[in-house]
Amino acid sequence: MESKDILFLIFMMILAFQGINAFSLTLVGPIYRRYIEGFWTVNPKKIDEWLFNFVYILTMSIVYPPYMFLFKRYSPWKTSLIYGAIFILLTFIFVAFIAPAIANFFDLN
Repeated sequence: MESKDILFLIFMMILAFQGINAFSLTLVGPIYRRYIEGFWTVNPKKIDEWLFNFVYILTMSIVYPPYMFLFKRYSPWKTSLIYGAIFILLTFIFVAFIAPAIANFFDLN
């Protein structure tokens, strides 16, 4: 396995985790939101807190802030509907346009 294949795999795994979290926020938003709220350490002092904040950034940085933006403005049901529609649209855009571009960038064809 070449290094570009490993980078591609890591990049796609990070995007897959983001997608799983977005799907979970769409289905059971308020419950899942409360569950993941406590994962971010505001002032990390130990190395494990720094490491977990890094993992949190990799797996939640794209999906959680927009959800919270919508959640503060609308009801939980309306938030789930809007977020679900955006999730479906972005999944289509990713599969149709972005994934082939990434595959071409890493020369995987």
